[in-house]
Amino acid sequence: MSWLSSPDRQPGGVGQPDGVGSFVWDGWATMSSPVVRDPRRGDSAPDGRAVAADDLDALADRLEAHWVHLARTPGLLADLLSRLNRDHFEARPVLRLLRDRGRAPIPRPAEPVPDAITEVERMIELMPGDERRISIQHALLLALKDHSQYQRAQDQAAAIRSLGEQLILNPAADFRLLGRASLHNGVINLLAGDLIEAGADLHAVTYLPETYPVDLAGAAGELALLHAVHGEHATAERWADYTESVADGWAEDWLNPGPHVAQLTAELILATDRLDWPRYEQVLGRLHTGRFVHDEHLHLAQYAQARAGLVRGQQRHLLDQITQLRRTWPKPVPEGSLPQTLLAGVEVQLALSVDDYNRARTLITQRPEDHHQALRLAGWQLATGRAGDAVGLLTKGPWLEQAPRRGVIDLCLALATALYRTGEREQSARYVLRALTQSGEPATMSHSLAGTDQSTLINATRYETAVEVALNELRRVLFITPAADTGETRTAALTPREQLILARLAEGGTAADIARTLVVSVHTVRNQIQRIYRKLHATSRRHAIDIATRRGLLPTVEASGDAGPDDQRA
Repeated sequence: MSWLSSPDRQPGGVGQPDGVGSFVWDGWATMSSPVVRDPRRGDSAPDGRAVAADDLDALADRLEAHWVHLARTPGLLADLLSRLNRDHFEARPVLRLLRDRGRAPIPRPAEPVPDAITEVERMIELMPGDERRISIQHALLLALKDHSQYQRAQDQAAAIRSLGEQLILNPAADFRLLGRASLHNGVINLLAGDLIEAGADLHAVTYLPETYPVDLAGAAGELALLHAVHGEHATAERWADYTESVADGWAEDWLNPGPHVAQLTAELILATDRLDWPRYEQVLGRLHTGRFVHDEHLHLAQYAQARAGLVRGQQRHLLDQITQLRRTWPKPVPEGSLPQTLLAGVEVQLALSVDDYNRARTLITQRPEDHHQALRLAGWQLATGRAGDAVGLLTKGPWLEQAPRRGVIDLCLALATALYRTGEREQSARYVLRALTQSGEPATMSHSLAGTDQSTLINATRYETAVEVALNELRRVLFITPAADTGETRTAALTPREQLILARLAEGGTAADIARTLVVSVHTVRNQIQRIYRKLHATSRRHAIDIATRRGLLPTVEASGDAGPDDQRA
């Protein structure tokens, strides 16, 4: 019988999570001559080995091999590490990694990679392929993640996975060690943006026997987040429900969802997609009770909140929050990682929605390499009156074929808006329909539809019956007006000065820029902009430019097809 399934292992109560019995701490009450023994051997182990406090070398050996289990009991690993002397830490770089990680109350600022990490990497190359090696590689992976070395951490994750696939064939394998290592493999791959490898690692946790309940729940939460990011609602919701169903999955502290921040972030994304604000506020309240030491998921949680702010009129507030996050989270988030990519995308949308073109321009790449970057550039082009360039970017590139479900939805709606503004009304309607067909339930697209130009959506209802049926069901939450703004609906003519101001707005100029050009006060320019909006029945700069362009009140901004954001004036 495996020690993991031994009837001697008792589930923990409050303050003692299930699995604490993985190691037994004798003499805890008196703290005199404490002994740590491995329950896999039992009291009557044939060799009778036990680790006494005065046998520090043996204690150090056990800490290297079994720190994963010891860390399950709050304070135990730190207490045992404190019993070692300086010589042990000098000779054993793994112990230095464990000690330093336990000391940091908040994420550390950017700093050179510690020598201990390099030493452990060299040491691992000479070790045999056993559970001790996985334990040490696991400590190394977490240290690399803490120092934002995602690529090197992914290399360790691949090595752990390869060795684990061999060890799992042994019925006496330490499946709890393998489960926890596979969980963190999945987390690092998820944060690095390798969602295929992340899914494989996280699914492995759910298949392993006798994993820690909190690890099983954690893996389910990460899978919920992975599918929520992809826009796969049904799968994400199933994994989120499964997380809640795991017995003892929340461990000892129901008020601390730190281990479940991925699940709660997934639920924030799902609630936002449906514009389900009561559910959103409920999840956000639970999330705010968490402690996020060593947790880059905080950036993903901020992304989820920023998406909600886009349609709740909280753009300025969310932009300030993102700035504050960067200032108070000194550890850099690697370029190209999932948190950085998602947060940059929603930050561009927030900045453009409040006409902060300078901020948006710093986050845009002229030559996109993935669908996220292409979507950001297309948003910029639409905001600056270059719908034709957006059409060329989105139709000539491979983005629609490469993107996951959520990416296809957003790309289709952006392309539909660009086609509508260039006069391709019927083609625009087809892309709105294509976006709707990506989801079996249109309500899960409510957020994407709410962020799309209403004229584009209303135009689509005239050409596609399926679009009309879907939007009629969502009219109450999307606040879609009953009639489109057409060219036949004429309003008060713009004065030459108002046309000039509108042209400057289309070029990306701010009120301050226009005031300097016209030698008037900023207050005067803002009043004239509001008067333009009233005459055109527009609700924003982009809406006014769209209406004026379609009515011939404003010529299309001329720009070369390959012009990038650096060629625009913001």
